[in-house]
Amino acid sequence: MKYFSLQKERYVEISLVIANNFLEFFSIIVITKLASSNLSKEQYGFYALILSIYSLISMLPFLSLHSAIEKYLIEYKEDGKLKSNYIYILCIHLLFFIVYLLLLPFIKIFLPVIWKDISLLLLLFILTKVYRTLFMVTLNSQKKRLTLLIIRTIEFSTQLIIILYFVFYSSPDVILFISSSIISSLLTIVLSICFERKNIRLKHFSIAKFKEIFSLILKFSLPFLLWGFFIWLQNMICRWYLDALLTKADVANYSLMVALALTPASAFIAVVSNMYVPIAYANEKNNPGYISNANKALKKYSILFWIFVFMFFMLFNDFIVRILLDAKYIDVSWSLPYLVVGTAFYAIGQVSIYEIYYYKKAKILVLSNLLPGLFTVIFGYLFIKYFQFEGAVICTLISFIISGVITLFVSSKFSKSNIK
Repeated sequence: MKYFSLQKERYVEISLVIANNFLEFFSIIVITKLASSNLSKEQYGFYALILSIYSLISMLPFLSLHSAIEKYLIEYKEDGKLKSNYIYILCIHLLFFIVYLLLLPFIKIFLPVIWKDISLLLLLFILTKVYRTLFMVTLNSQKKRLTLLIIRTIEFSTQLIIILYFVFYSSPDVILFISSSIISSLLTIVLSICFERKNIRLKHFSIAKFKEIFSLILKFSLPFLLWGFFIWLQNMICRWYLDALLTKADVANYSLMVALALTPASAFIAVVSNMYVPIAYANEKNNPGYISNANKALKKYSILFWIFVFMFFMLFNDFIVRILLDAKYIDVSWSLPYLVVGTAFYAIGQVSIYEIYYYKKAKILVLSNLLPGLFTVIFGYLFIKYFQFEGAVICTLISFIISGVITLFVSSKFSKSNIK
């Protein structure tokens, strides 16, 4: 009976993990569809630049801190120190936001008028999104999957209702999509605080203890700060080159095609991460070399999967764009199959690194994160200057291939040396 009870718990856990990932994935697709359908290309290009700023600031340093936060939250829970240290985790982000708030008046001096007008709204957008993500991380680290699912459902439903109201009764614009995100994120934060209120203790707050935990998390996160910046350069800098050299319509074309090409890659990585990794890690402990052998089979099946995905995007690129985005983007749908080739290399590389992570040797992946970013910074400008939109596609394709090839080479080399 105990065996069946454990199996049932395991299946429920897996089901909740899949449901959470699906809802997160589905909500992004739906919001992107609504934005691309109801905003002009110029408007969506501006929206894409806003999202890239959020991505940069959230990466420096907030998202980079989350790996450390998740690690220490798990340790605090096991040691019975979660309640006493939880408030310090929440305050770390607040400290960095105070720094950004103090810098904002100086930054605004150099901003164009269009960015000055929305600077405070943008800061609120970033603040709510970052804290929303932080609570998702804290809940996930405590394995509160059902709570996560409930909060995500309410969050998505709230944002969807707000957007649909304006779609049917008014004229949606960029500010609407930003504001709907702020409102739904604020609701998520409030709900998370309600669910986590027993862990949040404001009494006996110690500055010395805060400094200790802050130092631990920052020290662990420093490599991720550097990597995160170069990953941002690889994925986002072409948007700004396109805005500088061409138009915001080109920014919209590029950002949506890349996002669409990354959709199967993101789904593929999420499935492998949630379904394969726990099994691989459990077996590696008792059977060293298990992940290495499993990775060989995984790579073979991955190649077959990506051949199918490439053929599907090659044959139905117009249909995919019409269904998931809008008919006005069909003129650039030709770029999808080429971008999918790049994301295929990237995805296969990403699912080959779990052996490296298991043995805590992530530092050897530094080149696979730095070189694609440097390549995009240097050649992205030149490609776009001389080949326009096509240049951005070529640059992104090559950068993803570089990332995938280097990662595969490093992971293969590590696997061979680890067996010895």
